[in-house]
Amino acid sequence: MIWSAQSGQSSNWILVASENFIEKSPEAIERFVQAIVDAEEYVQENDQELYDIVLSHEKITEDYLDYSKAKQQYVIELPRSIIMLNFS
Repeated sequence: MIWSAQSGQSSNWILVASENFIEKSPEAIERFVQAIVDAEEYVQENDQELYDIVLSHEKITEDYLDYSKAKQQYVIELPRSIIMLNFS
């Protein structure tokens, strides 16, 4: 998402897990990642429904939601630039 307070910079959410958790809970990680991918698909396929939900639950105006919606992009990706390798 990009907001004016961020000087036009996008906001990223990075998910991390400890090596111990990854080793002990690979199935949980797979389910979590799949849930995020499913959520991304839902957002893309149900644009109007989500718009109506936000309007019904949040204290924002339709004009502001229209303005901010045009600036939002939800994408799940794993860019090469953030992948870190542990050679220890």
